[in-house]
Amino acid sequence: MPARSRSNRRQQPARQRPRQRPAEDTAVPQSGPQPGEPGGGNAGTISLPPAGAPAPAGMRPAARRAAARAAEPVDYSGDYQLARRDLVRIAILSSLLFIAMVILRVTGVL
Repeated sequence: MPARSRSNRRQQPARQRPRQRPAEDTAVPQSGPQPGEPGGGNAGTISLPPAGAPAPAGMRPAARRAAARAAEPVDYSGDYQLARRDLVRIAILSSLLFIAMVILRVTGVL
């Protein structure tokens, strides 16, 4: 199996995390008189609960916290380790080839 590319390694943790549902709308329909009734309000108006009021029953507090969380920085330490290992191999092979060329030149084969 071929080695995974950097973008595949970076996207794998994102694929493994379960997708979070977006936070539900906090708007609550007005519970006063309906339009068309005596003392009715404007059509399509909604009111938000006061700031100190508890969240509606359908609202999950975890969803509110998840949206406020900052993005985590990407960890490139695995990529750096792979690149370092590849560069060491390249340096060793190039040194061996250079030494072999010098030996062949001195012995007169080349």
